[in-house]
Amino acid sequence: MPTREIESALNLSGEWTGAFSYPIRRPTVAFTARLIDEDGWLSGVTEEQGSSPAVRGFLMGATLQGRRTGDRVSWLKVYDKIWKTHYSVAYEGVVSADGQEIVGRWSIPRGRSGAFVMNRRPGLTSTFS
Repeated sequence: MPTREIESALNLSGEWTGAFSYPIRRPTVAFTARLIDEDGWLSGVTEEQGSSPAVRGFLMGATLQGRRTGDRVSWLKVYDKIWKTHYSVAYEGVVSADGQEIVGRWSIPRGRSGAFVMNRRPGLTSTFS
């Protein structure tokens, strides 16, 4: 069982920047996220610029809900608008020991998946109430 200090370091509340890649030849997509971690229950919002042909140039917002158990995370990201490409994305990853990075994979129906990485924005790690 993790100690309180480790759990505190792994509290993911705060502002994050990240990127995800596609399994096909398409540029990596940058995103921002604001996470709230309440005793391992995750919620938050993300924003990214649309990159697939149907959404290119649109700012795409989404909400997320999920769980952190120790250094493992999983969440479902649901876009605010139903785009022609997809509506929700499942994420699974591992949090670094210092709680500053999350690395993992995303997946959507029909078997597509890719990698993602997120880094905590310095100075913006406060817990939200």
